[in-house]
Amino acid sequence: MAAFIILIVLDGLYITDRLIALFVPIRYGLLGFILAGSGTFLLSKLKLGAIKKNQFYAIVFHLILLSYGLFLSSINGGYVLFESRELMYTFLALFLTLALTLELNRNSIFFNWSISNASSIKYYKGQINLNLFLIILLIISPFLLYIFDAVELRPIPRINFDLSAADGGYLQATSKFFGLGAILLLFIALQEKTLTLSIFFLSISFVMLGLSGLGGARGEFLICILVMFFLLFSFPTRKKNLFLILTCFGALFYFFSFFAETLDGLKIVQRFSVLGSGNFGARDQLLIQSFHLLGERLDCALIGCGFNYFQVHFGYGYGTYPHNVFAELLITFGVPLGGAVVILVCMGVAFGFLNSIKRTPLFWVFLYFLGINLKSGSLLGLTSIPVLLYFSHIGIFATLVLGTSVKLEGKNQNA
Repeated sequence: MAAFIILIVLDGLYITDRLIALFVPIRYGLLGFILAGSGTFLLSKLKLGAIKKNQFYAIVFHLILLSYGLFLSSINGGYVLFESRELMYTFLALFLTLALTLELNRNSIFFNWSISNASSIKYYKGQINLNLFLIILLIISPFLLYIFDAVELRPIPRINFDLSAADGGYLQATSKFFGLGAILLLFIALQEKTLTLSIFFLSISFVMLGLSGLGGARGEFLICILVMFFLLFSFPTRKKNLFLILTCFGALFYFFSFFAETLDGLKIVQRFSVLGSGNFGARDQLLIQSFHLLGERLDCALIGCGFNYFQVHFGYGYGTYPHNVFAELLITFGVPLGGAVVILVCMGVAFGFLNSIKRTPLFWVFLYFLGINLKSGSLLGLTSIPVLLYFSHIGIFATLVLGTSVKLEGKNQNA
């Protein structure tokens, strides 16, 4: 999973030509490692017949969604817009779905309502192991930016994007990389038992949050803040964590009061300021058009019209997709199937907050990815379908738990 996460976000460090030259070989090496490792694992499990039911069902359902979407796309003309890179990542997502089900099986103890705080944290320390390289990469990445002259602190803090790498002076992938780092390091800070280490990881988390803002992508930055806010209040209130919460709000108050004049010059603040004039990057219009499409095409609403049909219907290019994975689900697979997945995902998110599954870092990582996919995601990508299946898996478990509770309550009343 650590290799997958690095593969997904490492292009956030493609800031200057020197950094690109450093990290491109690492990223392609990770891709080869993932393909070789996942393929070998899958073949060995198939040979031994040792694939668990939920792994089998997850892969099969992913394949059904993929095949059904491609079939409808070939009928309705969406296939002409396929790009090789996105299509490659769409098929690679099958391996990510497999990895997610493996993690869910390893972390199945966290689905248990009766687990105590101490025992769950002890289990986390012993079993859930983010690759050390990922943690080190996150911690040293701010220093790498400074060493490679990719960041300036004065007169106004900013990231020095190469013109070839930036879109209008900002890069979504950079905000995404540092946003993920801020979330994971905050999670580690809340899990650490010693106050000194907690403050250390919390400090780096705030640095990562600041760099996410300097990346200039307002959506990724805002979603990061929301996930961090929920993360802060999702663990039992111990004295140490309460101190960390107060420290966070105190640091934010000091930052905004001390740097109030500097903030106006930041790219992220300028991009947020245009929201007041109703400039949402056309995402609101794309969402409205998605619902208009479903109203105009009854067949799309009932059985779906396949991948890329939104662009075909309105005469757009590949990049002008709905920018909302839920809306694209409904158009691609129809309201009955797509709507069922949306409901399960929402149940999975809600149940995750109420259940001990939130004690796993993966829950927060994929909650962040889900938020980004709702802001600008496409089904043809590496994370979209696996993230939907991850929360659907939790949603199905929530349905089973609720069904069992209702049956037990009914038996008790009859008794």
